[in-house]
Amino acid sequence: MLWPLSVVLVANTNGRLAIPALAGLLVCIYLGGLLHRLSGSGVGCYIGHVFTGAYADDVVLLAPTPSAMRILLKICEEYGKELSVVFNAAKSVCMQVSRTAQSSDVDLQFFLDGRPLFFVDKCSHLGHIISARLDDRCDIMSKRNSLCGKVTNVLVYFSKCDPLVKLKLLRIYCDDFYGSVVWNTSHSCIEDVCVAWRKGLRRALSLPSRTHCALLPRVTGMLPLRDELLCRTARFITSCLIEL
Repeated sequence: MLWPLSVVLVANTNGRLAIPALAGLLVCIYLGGLLHRLSGSGVGCYIGHVFTGAYADDVVLLAPTPSAMRILLKICEEYGKELSVVFNAAKSVCMQVSRTAQSSDVDLQFFLDGRPLFFVDKCSHLGHIISARLDDRCDIMSKRNSLCGKVTNVLVYFSKCDPLVKLKLLRIYCDDFYGSVVWNTSHSCIEDVCVAWRKGLRRALSLPSRTHCALLPRVTGMLPLRDELLCRTARFITSCLIEL
């Protein structure tokens, strides 16, 4: 996704990949071969030498140009016909990723098994909200709302527990923030997440609502949430650089 014409396709396979006992094995058999063909095509997007491809039974195709995307789609169609795997075009979408206005001078119509794929401004993939404008706002606010729900559940169901027990439960069940490592760490919405987390800590420890946020790290023995998120991002970037 390096150019205004970048295109993202999110496709869901409509086959027998959801059988619980065999899901993992079948995913390896079916998607492993598909990824091998896609990575060997010489088109698409890479991070260093790593081809960006698929997770579980959700396939994401990334391409820098419309022609490259059509090549990748053609590979998927041919592979599906060989193995009798049906890609559900009705549940697949396209997204033109760019910080600027989309170009109207280029043909961005794509087809999968003869069916057109429609464009969206945002979509949910594996629990993350991806925006065509590269803005993390929707995903961050979604995680913030999820955090509020988790905190409320812990405090309601374990209301009679010791405050330290509730604090430990908050750390175990509420501060995963899966996917936060790819957020823009300077995004203003991150503060909304931090505010919700601090309110949860005060409620867990039965502290006054006006307890200064600077005191919470000393009382809880935890880093401020923003610092914790920055540490996670740094570890993620470091691990990526090591892999490259």
